[in-house]
This record gives sequence, structure tokens and C-alpha cells, in this order.
Amino acid sequence: MLLLGLTGGRKMGNSETLLRAALMSAKEVGGIDVELIRLWELSIKKPLGEHARGQTQVDHTSFLNNKIRESDGIILTCPAYSLTPPGYTINIRDRVSLRGLPLKFRPAGMIGIGGSDWTSLHLPLMYTILPQGECKIVDQMLVNFEAPLASVAMNDKVIERAKILGRRVAEAMKKPITEAKYLGDEPWVCPLCRQNLLIIRGDKVECAICDVRGTVEIKNGQIKVKFKDEDLKTYRWGTEGTKRHNRVIAEQFPAYKENLPEIKRRLKIYDAAIPVTHPPKQERETPRGMNEPTLRKTLLDV
Repeated sequence: MLLLGLTGGRKMGNSETLLRAALMSAKEVGGIDVELIRLWELSIKKPLGEHARGQTQVDHTSFLNNKIRESDGIILTCPAYSLTPPGYTINIRDRVSLRGLPLKFRPAGMIGIGGSDWTSLHLPLMYTILPQGECKIVDQMLVNFEAPLASVAMNDKVIERAKILGRRVAEAMKKPITEAKYLGDEPWVCPLCRQNLLIIRGDKVECAICDVRGTVEIKNGQIKVKFKDEDLKTYRWGTEGTKRHNRVIAEQFPAYKENLPEIKRRLKIYDAAIPVTHPPKQERETPRGMNEPTLRKTLLDV
């Protein structure tokens, strides 16, 4: 059985260090092969968009897609940049993860890490990077206040927690997916994605990730959200939710094709009205955290 480790961090940085600890622990379970891929090393082009389905580009999309398909379990680690995973991991999600109806269900774990506490959207968006509708989260952890490169290697408590996560995912891989249980200690509300990101819709709340609605209750000063089993069956990433999404997209195209000549005519008006500022020849990036006199001297010295 193959446990695939994906890291969105730098080579041998905090994210990769924790992923390696988790994978090493998973191997000790026995019967588990592990593989590690650095997402940073992949060349993944910009997403083509819904209207370009069927078109292809030359990059590492198929390579990663095939690796994910081959896997029986996944552990994803990512650093947090401004509350969320890095932009290039989101770009990979947009090119790789939207792949139609769920085909194979597998256990998964997530490890998020931030240099401060700017991580409030981190785990929820990490969840969307995983194969959509094909992963059941069995464990997740969020580590804050580890900014320097690989500083987490000195945090024995966090390293041990990553090892526990790796073992939990490996043990879940050896069971039927229906028996895989969530064992994480991160707070969660949604019983599907195990995240805590909610949207208020009138007298109900909705999981922003799974598109399932529940009712809020307050018991003993604690807020609780209840979801009905029948509502959970139609969640966004499942078979019914995916079919609904595809149907909504498909239904828009007949009218679009009929209106295409008029759309092109109107676009010419908009195109002619506003000029575009094109980027100049690529320039050296401005170093962050320097004042102008220091910056001028630095650039001259380069």
C-alpha cells in the first residue's frame, strides 16, 4: 500500500521535516510504502478554466495526477502564507484536484505550520488541495510560531505529534474506509471535512467547504451544530454534489452558444474602451524590509 506525502514547503523546511517524521512513523506500521513529492519542484501552469475542458498543457499535472491515483493514503503538509497555504499550492489544486466524480476513497492527514498565529484559514484551504471527494481526514494538526527554516526539528512535542499522525493514517489504510475514524484533536464542526469554517444562512449555518447546512444549539454555554444524515449525503464533494455541479455548468452552455455573436460584439466595445498596461521586462525582485536608501545601495552592488 502506498502512502503519498505531499509537501508545499521549502526543501527540508518545517513542513518537509514534519512530513518526514510522519512518513517514517507510518513505515513502522508495516506493509506501507511511502513516497515524498515536493510540490515546489513541480512545474504546473495556470488553470485553463471551465470553458477549456479537454484542452491540455505540457507540465507536471499528469505526473501528480497519476501519483495521487496510485496512492492508498495521503499526508499533506504546507506552510501558511497570510492565513492560507502558498499560492502555488492553490494553483496546483486548480489544475489537478478538479477531476470529476470521486473514484477512490482513501485516508488522509494534514499538517499545517505557521510562523505566527496567522493560520485561521490554513487547514480549511489545505483540505481543498486534497483530491476532492476522495479523502477521509483521520487526523490533522496545526503548528504555530515556527518561523525559521527547519526550527521545528528542535520541537520534540510537535515531532512526536507528527509521528502519531503518520501512524494513524497508516493504520487507517489497512482498514475499510468506512471504518476510518477521525482521531485529531483540532477543533471541528463539520463531520465531513472536519473543519470549522461556517457561513450563516438565516437561521442555519453552512459548512463553507462541504455545502451542508445544520442548526445551531447552545448547551451548557457551548455552541453545537447539528447536521441531518440526509443532508450530509448531498455534500459538495460527493457523487450527488459533483453531478449537481457538472449539471449546473453544462446547463449554461446552450444559451452561451446562442448568444456568442452578441457576446463578441459587446466584448469589442469593452476591449476598445480601456487600454491594458502590460508588464515590463522581468525585473529583479525588490528585497523586503529595506528602506529606499539601503535598497538603492543593495541593487547597485548586485
